[in-house]
Amino acid sequence: MRHLYSIDADSKGASLRKFIKNKYTEYTTRQIESLIAQNGCRLNQKIERFGSTKLHFGDSVEIFPSFLEDKKKQEIPILYQDEFLLVINKPVGVTSAQKELEKLLNLKVLLVHRLDKLTSGLLILAKTKEAQAGLEKLFFNKEIEKHYLAIVHGQLIKPRGVIDKPLSLKKRYDGGVLYKTSQYGKSAVTSWEKVTGTKNETLLLLKPKTGRTHQIRVHLDSIGRPIMGDPQYGTKITSTLHVPRLMLHARKISFNHPLLNKKIEIIAPIPIIIRQTISKLFKKQKKCAF
Repeated sequence: MRHLYSIDADSKGASLRKFIKNKYTEYTTRQIESLIAQNGCRLNQKIERFGSTKLHFGDSVEIFPSFLEDKKKQEIPILYQDEFLLVINKPVGVTSAQKELEKLLNLKVLLVHRLDKLTSGLLILAKTKEAQAGLEKLFFNKEIEKHYLAIVHGQLIKPRGVIDKPLSLKKRYDGGVLYKTSQYGKSAVTSWEKVTGTKNETLLLLKPKTGRTHQIRVHLDSIGRPIMGDPQYGTKITSTLHVPRLMLHARKISFNHPLLNKKIEIIAPIPIIIRQTISKLFKKQKKCAF
């Protein structure tokens, strides 16, 4: 569902944030900011991520109200749990901040790695300091294997490949950050495998060998194949199909339990919007197993 508005004389000059707040009075300013940050608003048919943007007479504002959900009511599925750690299926819009996760889970947890706010999927959390130290050691030694699912713009001819490009900070803005590939950055390596594709979009399985912030998103953008729905990278690419979220999902994770000496392998269900998008884009491709 989406709502389309045209800016009239009464609304011109208002900020995007204020305009949306006036239309959806039952929601808080924080929820409105979350809507904008999560790619839930288009201004003149282009993604707009700044609530402070001033509106002009005749502008078109497109709102996807499905993003206006109260995170306090949001449940986070726990896919594995023992006395030392748990693995959750983090929804889009939830950060990897400790306090936010503890509030939503009603449980004390310790962080060992992070997922972007716009990325859904598997996140490991420790319950004890001992488990946290053990998991951090596994990450440091690259002994935790992560697999992501992504839909990207454009076609990839080769069946697989490796992107080995260091990353560095590009800029900070309005509470957010952007990264870029740079020979002077920190080492970052991502391997990818093509699942299926058309001349316009490709479905990929990705395995990051390092864990830099925005790594997969920046790497794919650097080869001209940005992820669909990404409001920060590859924004100049337009598509006839609008997706209301970043098409990136942490699908699978596997590691040896640092304290129980057993193999842990978890697969997260694919979110319905990604599953629907896969079906719509690749329904004629017999090789697509999702």
